[in-house]
Amino acid sequence: LAFCINLYNLMIKYAFMKVGIGTSDVSRLNFFNNVRIQVGLDVISFQDLENGILRGNRKAPYALHRQFRDDDDRLRLVM
Repeated sequence: LAFCINLYNLMIKYAFMKVGIGTSDVSRLNFFNNVRIQVGLDVISFQDLENGILRGNRKAPYALHRQFRDDDDRLRLVM
């Protein structure tokens, strides 16, 4: 758990330096959904890490579905 939280924080800081911080709600939503980083063999977004892995593949409060589908290979990473 601690590794994933530290990874999330490191990814956020790195992405802010590379892409910048969004100034509107839409740009922040796009940032968390579209910025992806390769971790090992997997490419994950902030939404994947937060809602798919750290929150046990629960859907985000504003989402219509869970982060990972039933056939997603990244389900093995879910805590």
